[in-house]
Amino acid sequence: MQIERLKPNKGYVEDNCVLACCICNNAKSDMINAENFKEYFAKRIECFYNSLLSGEISNSFS
Repeated sequence: MQIERLKPNKGYVEDNCVLACCICNNAKSDMINAENFKEYFAKRIECFYNSLLSGEISNSFS
């Protein structure tokens, strides 16, 4: 898990931080607010992550 700031322009203060998986944290950018990220991306990332953890898919780069 990584620390994610809810409002990128606000510092790392308690009311602006949440824990996020590394995939979500790296996928989200300053261009996408949290609400839009959840609506358009979160479910697909969750499906990918669950498939990866279950061994259904592999994500090797070889």
